Amino acid sequence: MKWMLISFSEMVVPVEPFKEKYIIGVIQNENLERMIVQIDDKFHLSLKIGMYGNLSKEQKNSREINYFNPT
Repeated sequence: MKWMLISFSEMVVPVEPFKEKYIIGVIQNENLERMIVQIDDKFHLSLKIGMYGNLSKEQKNSREINYFNPT
C-alpha cells in the first residue's frame, strides 16, 4: 500500500530518550487512514509534502516504531 506524506517536522533538539535529531511525519493512504511515523534523517533534504512512500515497522527499545520510506 502506498502512503503519502502530508506533514513533517524535524526535531533538532531531541527529547529523551532520543539522542539524535529525528523527523516525525504524518502519512495518509488511499483509504484516508492517517498514521504518525518517524522518517530517517538521510531523507531530510529530499522530503516534500505529497511525496509517496512505503510504511515499515521496526522494534526499538521494546517498542514498535512506524517508519516512512520515500520512494
